[in-house]
Amino acid sequence: METVVLSNSVETIYYNAFENCTSLTNINLPESLNTIQDYAFHNCKSLKDIEIPVNLDLLGVNVFDGCISLESVEIPYIKTCYSGVFQNCTGLKTVTFADGIEGIPGYMFAGCTSLCHIRL
Repeated sequence: METVVLSNSVETIYYNAFENCTSLTNINLPESLNTIQDYAFHNCKSLKDIEIPVNLDLLGVNVFDGCISLESVEIPYIKTCYSGVFQNCTGLKTVTFADGIEGIPGYMFAGCTSLCHIRL
């Protein structure tokens, strides 16, 4: 499975939903999505691009941990964001946060050895 397109009625991606889907390169996250639970995309090593919806309220623990092919990400204002979201994303180079960010959770970028640009 390389590409996933979710329906506009999806509101939650549950725990470990796509964990270890190593051939997944792209997923379309609908605007209706408000929750991505823990480890949902853990070790999706080929995931190259992710657009986080602006209506997202919760981003769980280690959601994208080990997604080594991600190179950049834009993070909208998220009400609740837990630790380690992008941990060990060794290809991640650029992160852009939306206006209004109040803090960065612990270990959010731990092990992101290529990270060189963070825009707040």
